This record gives sequence, C-alpha cells and structure tokens, in this order.
Amino acid sequence: MNIKSFFNIPKHFITSFRRYPLAILCCFGITILSMYLVEKEHLNDVDTKHISHLIMDLFLGMILSLALINRAEKEGFSLTKKYLFQIIPVAFMIVYYFIDPIQFSEFEWVIRFFSIFLAFTFFVAWFPFLRSSNYSAFWLYTTTLIKRLVIAQFFAYILVSGLSLALLALDKLFNVSIDSDLYMHLWIIIQGLFTPVFFLGHISENYTVYEEEVSYPKFLKILVLYILLPIVSLYMFILYMYGLKIIFTWQLPSGWVSNLVLSFSIVGLISFFLIYPLKNTENKFVSLFFKLFFWLKLPLLLLLFIAIFTRIDQYGITELRYYVLLLAFWLSFVAFYLIINKYKNIKIIFLSFLILAFFSSFGPLSSFSISKRSQLKRFNKITTELQLQKNGKLVKTDTEIPLVKQHQISSIVDYIISYHDIKTFEPYFSEVDFDSISGYNYRGEQAELIMKFMGLKFIRNHWDVENENTQSDPFYFNFNTERNMVYKITDYNYLIEMNNYFYPGNDSLFAEEFSGNGIVVKQKFDFKTNFLHIDVIEDVSKSLHTFQFNLKHYLNILTAKYPENEDYYVPISHMSFKQEQDDVSVEIQANNFYGNYSNTTEKFTNVSLKGRLLIKLSNG
Repeated sequence: MNIKSFFNIPKHFITSFRRYPLAILCCFGITILSMYLVEKEHLNDVDTKHISHLIMDLFLGMILSLALINRAEKEGFSLTKKYLFQIIPVAFMIVYYFIDPIQFSEFEWVIRFFSIFLAFTFFVAWFPFLRSSNYSAFWLYTTTLIKRLVIAQFFAYILVSGLSLALLALDKLFNVSIDSDLYMHLWIIIQGLFTPVFFLGHISENYTVYEEEVSYPKFLKILVLYILLPIVSLYMFILYMYGLKIIFTWQLPSGWVSNLVLSFSIVGLISFFLIYPLKNTENKFVSLFFKLFFWLKLPLLLLLFIAIFTRIDQYGITELRYYVLLLAFWLSFVAFYLIINKYKNIKIIFLSFLILAFFSSFGPLSSFSISKRSQLKRFNKITTELQLQKNGKLVKTDTEIPLVKQHQISSIVDYIISYHDIKTFEPYFSEVDFDSISGYNYRGEQAELIMKFMGLKFIRNHWDVENENTQSDPFYFNFNTERNMVYKITDYNYLIEMNNYFYPGNDSLFAEEFSGNGIVVKQKFDFKTNFLHIDVIEDVSKSLHTFQFNLKHYLNILTAKYPENEDYYVPISHMSFKQEQDDVSVEIQANNFYGNYSNTTEKFTNVSLKGRLLIKLSNG
C-alpha cells in the first residue's frame, strides 16, 4: 500500500460498499447515533443506555458481517450466496437488540458487550481459514489485518488532529464561532466512516496472496527479538525467583502475582505468534524460545492457579476472579496443545479464545451467573451461621454481631448491588418494597438499608474491623434528607448546586470557585479547623462577604440526634445551615452529608456535602 491510496477514498468507499454493504451500513448507523448522543445531552439515562445499546449492536453486527464476507470470498462463493450469508449477522443484531440493557447493571452490560466483541474479533481471523491447514497463510492473513488496522488508525489520528487544529485556528485567528461539539462530531465521522472504509478497502479479495512466500518484516523482527522476548525472559526470571521464595518461606503466593503471571503469559503468547514464521530459523534465541517457553510456563501457571484459588477460597468468585481463572485454564490448554502439536496449529489460539469469550457472556456458566451464585452462597453461609435467617428469610437481630462478620456481609451486599441488582435480595424479605429502594442512585444507600433490615451496620472500610467498636477511629457517617422534595427558594437571589467531596491534598485547604450572573462564590474547606469558608464577591461593587460554617459542630448535632443513624431520612430542617451578614444571607440545604471523622485528632479525613447553596444579596 502506497501513500497515494490514502487520497483515493472514493474508490475505497465504492470497493468497501460493494464487498461489505452491511458493514458499511452499520458504520453509517453508528456514526449517526453517536452524533445524536453528542447533540442530545439532555437525554435521560434510560434513553442514553438504549441508544448506546443500539450502537453496540451495530458494532458487533459489523464485525460479524466482516468475518462472514471474508469466509465467503475465501471459499469463492457466488455474489448471491455471499449476500445471503449476511442473514446471520442481521439475525444476530435483531436478537441482540431485543435484549433489554436496563435489566443489567452497567458493569454487566459493558463486560458482556466487550466479551462478545473479543469473540467476534478473533472470529474474523479464524473463520476464513476454518478448513485450511496452511498455518503460514493464516499467520500472514491475521498480521496483515492487524497492520491495515494500525495504518488506518494512524491516518485517522493525523486527519483528526489536522482538521481540529484548522478549526481551532479559525476560532482563535478569525473569531469564527466554533461549537465545541463540532470537534467531537469530527472525531466520530473520521472513526465511524473514514477508518472502516480505509481499512476494508485494503483487504485483498485474492486470498492466494497469503499463500505466497514473503520475507519476514524487519521491523517485526526487531520488535520481537530485541524488545518482546527480552521482556518475557525478564518476567520469567523474576517469577521463578518468586517461586523459589515461596518454596523456602513456605508462604502462599501474593494475590498480585496473578497479574504478573498473566502479563508474562499473554506477552509470551503474542511473541510466539509473531515469530511463528521463524520457528525453523537458525537463530539460537528464537529456537530456544520455541523449545522451552511453554514448558517453562507450566510451573508459573501452577503458581497462578494457587494464587487465584486462594483468593476464591477466602472471598468467593467475582467476575474479575472468574476471568483470571478462565484465562489460566485457557493458557494451560494452549500450552499443552501446542506442546503436543509440536507448535504447528496456531489457529487453536484464536478458536479456543473466541469460544471462551463468547460462552463466558451467557448462560449458567457465564461470569455473571457463577459469580452471583458464589457470593450468594457465602452470604447464606454467613447469615445462617449468625442465625440471621429463619425459614429462608432474613430476620433483624438483637444480638451483637462481630464487626468482622458485619464487614464480610457488607462486602457481599455491596458487591451484589454494584455488579448485579438489589432485587437479588427480594426473596430474603417479606415486607420490604424493593421498587422504592432500587430508585436510589447511590449504591451505598441501598447497601445501608439492606444491612439495617438485618439490624447490622454497613461497614465499608477495613479499618472499622480492626477495633471492635462501631465508632472506630476514624468513623464513617452518612446523613440524608428525603428525596423528591419540592423546595421554596423565593427568599433568595442565587442558587448553586453543591456536589462537593473534600479531601486533603498537599496542604490542608481544598477550594472550589463558581462565577456568573454578577457574583463570584468561592468555597474552601480547611481540614485544620474543620471550617467550610464561603466567600461571596459582588462583581460591581467588589464587596466581599465571608461566611464560616463549622462542619464539626453540625456533625455533633446530627450524631447526637441520630446516634446510630437508624432514621435513614433526616428532616431538611436538620440539614439546613444558615448565616447572615450585612444584609447578605447564605444557606446550605444539604441532601447528603457524609465522610469520615477522627475523634482522636478531631479532624475530618474526608467530607462531602451535596445539595444547594442559596444566596440572598440586598441589591440582587
């Protein structure tokens, strides 16, 4: 491919649309919907999620369509049969579209899409060579696709950068008003249309070119021999030294070692694939790598299994541990297979991965189903041991429960709510309206309520477990007002939304500034004094009015009124703090006041105020 091909975009578009009509139509759909999302910022979360789901659907359909067309061309199907082949991605998109994303948590929705995306991506490489035993042709085809994609992305970044700078120059030099959304539209159009057209237009229709003898790319040889393989060797040396440490100290491996073993194994497998054509080379380093890599990897995979099973035994299975375990089994299978197969069939890497990626997303063996069952099993075991269950229902306890157990239950409850759905706990309660609870956006509020129904305290921080005292140091507090309230603000001139989270930085002061409509408001929280300073500056007169709110004082009042925070909703009158000065009034109406406070130092370690800041000026 020469540089002239970059400028021949119309030809690439015609070629791409003729060969991949469904894929190009999907690209147009993705581009239009993405631009619509940028323009319609007022869309609610439900509508945004449905449109995003449709974008994901079109994206997956595009990849699946690409794989099937390439397969049809490789087999020499007629044009009619090739287009009939596109019924499969259309059917998939219809089914996927009607899987309502609202029923899934944000995490499950995104991970499910990403897993299918990976499966379809590997399918693009494997499916055209389904019946072929020419592994060198498969390698050349796959690396060519990767090279074309990298080049397409490189040109796309250059194009976006150049056009964005041109728009910026018009804005700054000629005072041409450029809407900030135009930059995002430009990015979407380039990535949604230019990149796929350029990429698809350079995929050869003649698959015999992949069966020809080609010289191994020099840049790839440098990358693998002088960068990747030395890194893999260094990883291997470090991990073997750590393995010897475990043997001599007789200690279980650190959970973090899983990351290093996975990184080493994956980088090593990529290196193996990239230097596959050099397997019969006279280079001793490459020859030694082919003979020893998978054998030397087996003890490290055993280390990985010990580490992950240790964590599972302690804390059960989560989605992250599921995928670590799945990767461990996949890497072990690939290692054993390639050793037995004499390192020939590299297609097995792609086939095995796409099968695991796809089937880990759906059904009873999916990451979500297994993780949920594992955590509920732990939940049932702990609550049954503590006699918190009666006839399958949770009951409120009057006995003192050790904090370590409360923390374990809190972690499970928080996990289920965060990664699945609070209604998972509905069968455990007889007289709880879960529809009203699930309306809360903040997952911590939901978790606190579930714990409260059992007569337990929601413990989110591990340091609260170290002391057998619910008022550990620092202790966590959380006060909320009722939701869906109507507030009267006619006595004030200005309203500022407060969504503050103060935490100490390099010094004790944390500051924020707001400006507009003739005034400037500065908020500063001083961790040394526990005071929230609010400065109101009038633009015209430059008058400065300073107010100081002692948050420690307000915390003491609230903890005295609600020592156990058992009344979940605090009246708005108890969460309103008002001061007046020189005909200027400032009132904080907090919806949520939470953080951590140390009785030892008498200081906040962090604090958050969410609600409204109301200001009245005499001349406002």
